[in-house]
Amino acid sequence: MKHESFLSLFEASKPIIGMVHLGKLAEQDGFISENAVVESARHDIDAWQRGGVNGFIIENWLEDSVRPTIPRERAKSMERVSQRLRPWIQVPFGVNVLNNDYNSAYRIAGKTGASFIQLDVLVDRVVSDFMYNDAAKKHPFTIDISAMDVRRSASKYGLPGLPILAGIHPKHYRLLDMGKTIEQSAREAQAAGVGGIVLTKATGVAPMADVFTKVRQAVDTPLGLGSGLTAENASELLPFADFAIVGTYAKIDGVTENPVDEHRVKRLMRVVYDISKYK
Repeated sequence: MKHESFLSLFEASKPIIGMVHLGKLAEQDGFISENAVVESARHDIDAWQRGGVNGFIIENWLEDSVRPTIPRERAKSMERVSQRLRPWIQVPFGVNVLNNDYNSAYRIAGKTGASFIQLDVLVDRVVSDFMYNDAAKKHPFTIDISAMDVRRSASKYGLPGLPILAGIHPKHYRLLDMGKTIEQSAREAQAAGVGGIVLTKATGVAPMADVFTKVRQAVDTPLGLGSGLTAENASELLPFADFAIVGTYAKIDGVTENPVDEHRVKRLMRVVYDISKYK
C-alpha cells in the first residue's frame, strides 16, 4: 500500500485540516433532507476557507449504526451530498465514512476527486466505546480488518495510491489486544504504507506530547494531532506534529454540535502561521 506523500498535497508545511461534520443522512432518525445537510455543510466549508484552513475531511459524524459498514442507502446519501459540496471546496479534502467503512470511503473519493481517506482503525483490533451513539452503547461491535482487504478495495475503485490517514489506539474505541503498545501499532501502520498516522485522546482533548515522542522514535511516517488542538495550546503541541485535524475548537463556543466559527478558525490559523514561520 505504497502512497504518495500525504503532506505534499498541501501548500502549508504543517497543514491544518478542518472537519466538515455532515448532518443526519437518509434513513437516519431525524433526517430532514439532503438539501438541509448540504446547506449546513456549505456554511462550514465557507467558514473554514475564509478562516484560511489548509484542507477538509468530510465525515458522517452522526452515524448511529452498530457495525463497521453503513447501510447502502445512507452511503449513497453521503455520496450525493459530497458530490454537491465539491464545487465549493477550494483546498485538498478527504473522506471519513464512519464507522470505518473504507469501501464507501473509496467509492465517494472516486466520485468526488478526494485527495485522501481517513480510517479511524486500520491495524488495531478494537471494540466500539462510543459516547454519542446510544445504540452502540447497548450493542458494542468489533473492528478487525486487514490491510490486504483495504488494498483490494483501493484497487477496485481505481485508487491504489490514494493516501490513507490511519488512527492508532484511536479515541472512541478500546483495544482488544491489551498488551499492544502504541509503538507497535505505529510500526504496523507504517508497514501498511499509510500516508499519515493520527494520534488522538478524546474529542476536544489532545494527546500528551510524550505520546508523539514515543511514536516519532518508532516510525518516520507523518504524525497528525487528531484531537484537542486549540489556539491556546497550538504553540505547545503543534511542534510535535506534522499536521493536525481540528473539529470541536473551531465550532461556535467550542461546542461540537454548533456550526464552524470563522473567527475561531482565523485565531487558530494566525497562531499556526507564526509557529510555521519561526520553526
